[in-house]
Amino acid sequence: MATTMPITFEAMRRAKKESEGIAEVRLLSAQFPEDREIVPDEFEAAPDLLRSTHDVPGLAGGPKLPLLSDILQRAYDATNQGFIIFSNCDIIPRGDFYLKCAGWIASGLDAFIINRRRLPPDCDSPEHLLSILAESGLSHPGFDCFVFRRDLIPKMQLAGIVTGVPFSEIVLSQNLFALSDQFRLFRKQFLTRHIGLEIFRKRSPEDCYKFNRTEYQKAMNSLSGEMDSGRLPFAHRILPHRILTWALHPCFPVRLCLKLEFGNHPNSNGKSVRFNRLRID
Repeated sequence: MATTMPITFEAMRRAKKESEGIAEVRLLSAQFPEDREIVPDEFEAAPDLLRSTHDVPGLAGGPKLPLLSDILQRAYDATNQGFIIFSNCDIIPRGDFYLKCAGWIASGLDAFIINRRRLPPDCDSPEHLLSILAESGLSHPGFDCFVFRRDLIPKMQLAGIVTGVPFSEIVLSQNLFALSDQFRLFRKQFLTRHIGLEIFRKRSPEDCYKFNRTEYQKAMNSLSGEMDSGRLPFAHRILPHRILTWALHPCFPVRLCLKLEFGNHPNSNGKSVRFNRLRID
């Protein structure tokens, strides 16, 4: 990832420049105090992150990782703009990325996820950016680029989820499914690239993994009043097909999906919202 980050930053700068005069884009950084000096040019440094896994009992000896809620709160506090884009720092946006996002926002979407394309690990410099973006790459099922209304952040149930560890993308995506009014999953837009062909990341340190698994359960329990299986992507498919799709997808814990499908968990309005707004492109 350290090699990819300069490529990502350069791609973000170029995409911002391409959007000038059409979409207002701000590039924000949430960093630990010791990393402030390496915040890239053209990025605005939000107030430093003051918590990490080193403040969590049992995780102090492992890697220093931020909490998802702290990052999103920095973004919420740093801007009054209507939408936030949250993405991994190894996700490389195409030049028209922000323009495409602005168009979808103007169409009425209040949250969407964009799936990446996977490329072989043989490009390691910003000078390769044009060739990287010219490659179509391979599809990837997982979620790593989230666009959503800023005012959804105070409503999110994130517990103590740590970024960079499994379950962080699941928790954020489930919040968007539950809380947004017009959501869309974009699987075939070719808007972002990732260097590396892997689908599943290497398992995190076991203690971080177990911690996030517990926090995921807390977050889902807190969010349960807003959840409905009809809000999940692929809910329009017939019952056996959608359950199989969820079971095979890395971002849909099958036990959660089955519980929502058959557990009679009404949303906060007390009624089903199945099929009312989901589209997948």
